[in-house]
Amino acid sequence: MRLTILLYALSILLKRAPEKFAPIKKRVIGKNITIQIRTRDGKRKRSFTFSKGKVFSTLSQNRNNTKTPDAALVFHNYQKAFKTLTSGYDGDFMRDLDSGDLVIEGDAGLVFWFSSTLREIKDIRGK
Repeated sequence: MRLTILLYALSILLKRAPEKFAPIKKRVIGKNITIQIRTRDGKRKRSFTFSKGKVFSTLSQNRNNTKTPDAALVFHNYQKAFKTLTSGYDGDFMRDLDSGDLVIEGDAGLVFWFSSTLREIKDIRGK
């Protein structure tokens, strides 16, 4: 439940950021991609689609969803996902990749673009 709420809050943040912050609008304007965060069992997942300078988000409980994201962060379980996504420390992300608790599917460059976009939003909001 906590992961579902966290991903929902992230969707709101990502939807509003291009409207509120010019550097984020500039960053997403040329992107036409879908990034997904999910658990390995597929029970919890949310997709973030960047298109035409806007961000759209969908929640799918359907484990047989045929839409393939351009990249995905796949966590071992929801507890690990919540802990890593809320830690604020990039080392946790890297440790989870090394241990296999996190797997990147698709274009890893897009995942790192996504994470740096989140970091930039955090930095702008923190000013």
